This record gives sequence, C-alpha cells and structure tokens, in this order.
Amino acid sequence: LVARKYPNGQSNPTYLVECVDREDGRVRGKWVLRRKPDGKLLPSAHAVDREFAFQRALRASNVPVATVHAYCEDARVVGSSFYLMEHCEGEIWKDPRLPNCSPPRRERIYHELARSLARLHSVDASRLPDVPKSTSRGGRPRASYGLRTLRRWKMQYLASCAAVREDPLKNMMFLAKYLQDRAPNLAADDREIILHGDFRLDNIICDRRTDEVRAILDWELATVGTRDQALADVAYCCLPYYLPPTVLAIQTLTKFCKESGDLVLDRPQGVPSLEEFLSTYNAHLEAGGARVDGLVESHQWRWFVCLALFRVAAILAGVGSRAKAGNASAKNASVVGSRKVVSGVIDTAIALIELGDVGEDDGLRFELLKHRARIFCKKVHAIEDVLVEHESSSERWTPHPVVEKLKVAARGTGLWNCFLSKDLVQEARKKLEAGGLVLTEENWFQLLGPGLSNRKYMEIAEIMGKYPFSIEVFNCNAPDTGNMEVLIRHGTPDQCREWLLPLLRGEIRSCFAMTEPNVASSDATNVSATVERRGGEVVVNGLKWWITGAMHPRCKICLFLGKEKRAGAGKRSSHSQHTIVLLPMSSPGLKVVKPLDVMGFEDPPYGHAEVSFRDVTVPSANIIHKPGKGFEVAQSRLGPGRLHHCARAIGIAERALEIALERARKRVVFGSPIATKGGFLNDLAQVRLGVDQARLLVEAAASILDKGEEEGANPTSLRYVRMALAQAKVVAPKVCLEAIDFAMQVHGAAGMSSKITILPQLWSHARTLRIADGPDAVHLSTISKLEIKTQRAKL
Repeated sequence: LVARKYPNGQSNPTYLVECVDREDGRVRGKWVLRRKPDGKLLPSAHAVDREFAFQRALRASNVPVATVHAYCEDARVVGSSFYLMEHCEGEIWKDPRLPNCSPPRRERIYHELARSLARLHSVDASRLPDVPKSTSRGGRPRASYGLRTLRRWKMQYLASCAAVREDPLKNMMFLAKYLQDRAPNLAADDREIILHGDFRLDNIICDRRTDEVRAILDWELATVGTRDQALADVAYCCLPYYLPPTVLAIQTLTKFCKESGDLVLDRPQGVPSLEEFLSTYNAHLEAGGARVDGLVESHQWRWFVCLALFRVAAILAGVGSRAKAGNASAKNASVVGSRKVVSGVIDTAIALIELGDVGEDDGLRFELLKHRARIFCKKVHAIEDVLVEHESSSERWTPHPVVEKLKVAARGTGLWNCFLSKDLVQEARKKLEAGGLVLTEENWFQLLGPGLSNRKYMEIAEIMGKYPFSIEVFNCNAPDTGNMEVLIRHGTPDQCREWLLPLLRGEIRSCFAMTEPNVASSDATNVSATVERRGGEVVVNGLKWWITGAMHPRCKICLFLGKEKRAGAGKRSSHSQHTIVLLPMSSPGLKVVKPLDVMGFEDPPYGHAEVSFRDVTVPSANIIHKPGKGFEVAQSRLGPGRLHHCARAIGIAERALEIALERARKRVVFGSPIATKGGFLNDLAQVRLGVDQARLLVEAAASILDKGEEEGANPTSLRYVRMALAQAKVVAPKVCLEAIDFAMQVHGAAGMSSKITILPQLWSHARTLRIADGPDAVHLSTISKLEIKTQRAKL
C-alpha cells in the first residue's frame, strides 16, 4: 500500500491510497482516505463520520457519489478517525473560469454542475435509509437550516478567535446580527431534502469525455433540511460570482476594476451568467422541488448569499486560527485565513445588503450605513496616490474624473448629503417643494440623505476623515455643507431652488467670504467689507482672502459677509451690523485674484483664494435672511461645521496611528523593530489616550447640540452647546496634530516628504484647524467666560 497526500484542501487531510503489485509495479486498486486533522479541534468540526454516512445513504438515489467502504474511529490506525472510499477517475475543475476549455465545454460543465445540484435537491430525504438524523428531532429539523448554519458558524468563528486570543471582527459580528434579525420569512415546507452545505465546482468529479458529474465530494457539512432552504446550497454554489479575488482558497469569476476599485464580473465566454445558471438549475428540478425563479434581486436571495459569504469567512478564519496554532493542513494557511482576507469577504456581503433589507430597525440601519461608509472609503483610499499625484499636476484645478465617477456611485449608498440632520432634511424638502420641486420619496431620500443626528454623523465623519478625498465623494465637504445649511435655515424658496438644489446634487460648488487681510477676522465685528443697499439692489465692496473653494471651476455662488453701509447702521449692536449676500461668481466686479497655499499645499481643485469685490451689484432678493442678521446666520453655520471638522480630525488621527504602527512593525533599528522599543510604546499609549478622550468630547458635544436643537432657545442649553463646541474645537485638532507628529517621528526623514507619505498633507490640514472656524484663543476665551458664568450662578 502506498499513500500520498493530496496537496489541496484546508480542512480534512485527504490521501490517495494505492495497492501496488510488488512484482510488476502495477496498481491493483485505488482508494481515497479522508481523516480528521491532528491537534485540538473545534467542536463538531471536521465531521468525517457525517461525510461517510451521507454518501452511504445516497447510494440508493440517482445522486452521483463515490462508493464508501468503511469508517474507522480508532485513532491508533492513522492518528485520527477516518473513512475509505473508492477512487473515482475524472476531472476536478479548480478554476471556475475553466481557462483550458472551449466556450461550448464551459457551458456544458456548468450545465452538469447545475443539473447535479438539482438532482440532489429533488431527492426526498425521508425515503432514504440511513440518512443521519442528528440535526433532527422526530425526523424533522429543529430550526431553519439557514439559522442553524448561522448559529453553527458564528460559534465556530468565535471559538476560532478565542483559540488565538483575537477580538472578533466588528463587520463579522454586524453581519451575524443582520442575518439573525432579518432572516426571510419563508413558507413552511414539510418535505425534507438533503443540503450539501459545500456544493461548488471543485467539489465534483466530471467525466473526462462527457463532462457528466461522476461524484459529488466533501459531504462534511451535509444535513437534512426543508426544501424552502435549498437556496442555501444554490447561493453557496454561486459564490464565484460574488467573492473577491483576494480569497485564495476559492477561485472566483470577479476582478477589481483598476479605475474605480469596484468588484466586477470577469466571466469568460461560455460561462453562464448567474441568471442563466439558476435557470438551468430550475429546469432540472423534479416536480415539487424548490424553485428560484426571479429571486436574484430579492432580499431572500441576498440573505442566502450573505449567509454563504459569512460561512466562507468563518471557515477562512478557522484556517487562520489553525495556522497560528500550528496544526493547519495547508502550508499557505496563514495567508488564506488572514484577518484581512476574512474582513474582505464580509465587506463583500455587507455591500450586497440594501437599506430596505434591514426594515425599520434604526440601530441596524445606522450600523449598515457606517459599514457602507467604511467600505466605500476604502475604494477612495485605493486611488489616493493617483489623486495626490493629480494635485501637483498641470491639471490640478480640474476635478479628477475618477472622483466624479465615485460621486455617482456614492449616491446609491444612502450616505449622500448625510451631514444633514433630520430637521434640516425636513426644512430643505419644505422649501424646495415650495419652490416647485416634485420628487418621489426614493428620490427625496437620494437627494437629502438619511437625516442622521449630529451624534451619529460624528461616527460617519470620523470614517470619512481617515481618507480626506472621500469627503467630497459624499458631498459632505466644507464650505458647501455650511452654505447649504445656511440656505436651508435662512434662504427663501426661490434661493433654495436656484442655489441649494444644485449644491445638494453636487452639480456646483460654493464658497463663504468672511476673512479679510487687513483686519483680525477672528473678531467678526472687525469686518470692513461693505454691503450697501441702493433701492432694489445691493452693492458689495471689499477684499477677502483664504476663501476656500473659490478656485474650483464649478464654484458658482459666494456667500459674502459684509458690514451694512447706511445711515444709522453704526448705532446698532456690533453683532447686528452684518449682512450676508448671495453673489454669483460670474458677477461683474468679482475677481479671484490668486490662490493661497497652506504650507506649500494648494489643495486643488478647491483651493484657498484671495478674492476682490469691486462694486459687485445684485438684486436685494439675494440677501440671506434679513439685513443686519449676518452675524447670527454665520454663527448658525459654524456650530455643526466645527464639529464636522473635529470628527474628521479624529479620523485623521486614527489614520496617523495606523501609518505609524505599520512603519514601526517593519522598520528595524538597533537590532529590533521600532514597535518593540519602550519609547515608542509609551508615546503610542499617550496618543491613544488623547485620541479616545478627544472622541468622547466630540461625541458629547454632538449629543449636547442635538439636545440643544430639540430645546430651542433655552439659554442654559445654548450655554452648554457653546461650551461643548469650544472644548471639542480646541482639543480635537491638537490631539490630531500630536498623532501625526508621532507618526512623522516614527518615519524619520521619510515623514517630512509629501512624495513619500501623506503625513505632511494631513499635518498641514490639522494645523489649519487650529485657526479655521475660530482660533484656539477665541474658543479658550469662550470656555473661560462660560465657566465663570457657571460658577457665579452657583453662588
């Protein structure tokens, strides 16, 4: 007897056993031996006894299976329990693309694959002798196969994590909760069928001449279920249409698009489409079999595909766990089962879930939005180098076409304009409808977003902050967000129809002109630019600088803050002398003088410009709110906007930490990686403390802002809001700078170059935040004054 181990397989070690004649060397017999792997195993895993039992039972049906001979539980024979079956000659196809086959043969092989699965699902399991009943009570399943499968693989995944002392992946646990809470309500069905549990192309042996299926292999996960659960097998068989190519253990029919980073089909000629494959499966089901007509776009189908992906991820995590424990079957197990690969599979599943699939569960809905934001931002990150290079090219003032494509895709995520709170969504719709806009409910949602609270948006903004280019992709970039809020709260229906609508659609950009070169603009009462009303017109004069967005080729509207120039205006309160006017960028007398760089960065295509206004004349209808209310309007846009910056700063800090850790693990100094040095570890802990504390401040400020909006003009609430906003605005940028500085220090000289790392660009942005929207000194003054008031109130 000669035994040779098959090189493939991540689960049960499999051997070809041959009986070789000692005299002439001829092979007299061939068998296949399957056994449990060595070492400590997870409960109920590697069930070779189940494989043996199901194949033996199915010999009485027309389902093609290998002939099994014996099952042995005595571990003394080969080291663990095993079974022996007849060797079946034929072809096993590993790659679903079938690269060495002609298109007609590919079509024929997939036809046989679908036919064999239909034959299996057409068998009445209750009529087969010796079918394992371990999953049944009184011959019937205890629960739906889908939920049993979820429970089993969730338990195995958690056990895999516990075995190597790793925390479960957050996206994995979210998907488990979604699958548990949103299982489709299928019609009860008493007919029992056999579910293979691992049915796929490389688990069948095809005849080399006819391509008919000679045997279905790998029955470890087989069980008895009801026919309404047959989609579980079908969806699992169709995983090559969904799985990313990063999964080395399973070949796929997908690839990543170089331009957008999207996962797209890469189906060679002859391989059927998903719909064609399902149609073939349907055609071969016997009467009474489970039908899947028209389900590809349904919640039911997506749920079973997500379940299949969850199971694959759990299996891969088990492979990775065994690799770390030292008892994996394959040499590349550590790569196959890495957390990065597992997380990628789960993200593929989450990307399939539609908002309607989560029903009215607000918590689940928000978690889905967060994961969507994270997944989509990864796409932006994938092209970050291209965008950074574009910023220093001769075409830098022209928006990159890839960004425009991503913006189109972002509209379908449910996160477009997600900075708008629920009250802003309602007010925007009210004014746009008053302006004559009529949309369907679905289109209103796509335009105005989910209407998140400020507190919830902070979590989304932090995710976006890690990848700065993603902010524009979701139409959540400043100053447009603040300008849209101004128009929603204070604009007329006509102003909203003309300017707010194209801003909401991302068709145009805007700027806000407040800061001036000749006065300290952190004190808005110093503003010297003028707004003069002459009959039915308004004439604007002044010089502004650091006007973010004014360089953008699509910047079409400027919100100009100036001081009233008319008799008696100076007698008013210093905070009642300002007016905000809408100025089209094409207005005569409005001139973009030059771009201003921020520590060498021009931030194209938005830029920060010096802009002059010389006798710019527009109708009085362009005044926002009322004359003299400019300071009040400006302050209303700054509150939420400051928090948006703070939350994104936390995201930048987290990005800096990731960059620092990646460098520290790889870079060796004085004989060991930087990550092992005591100084590095101490600094890392200090930065982590700061980031987490800043996040709590930002989240608390957002919650207080939400409560303040609910309570209206309550003086006590407004005081708390001002205090919280000021605290967050001071702390978040400082902590962000500390994190970036830490990462730069870890990189050494490399950390100083924007051609090597994005850290200098992140640093310039974070440093700007200590001045933009009010310098630290102003916010510290606000905090101290409010604190004195609070203490006085206690006396």
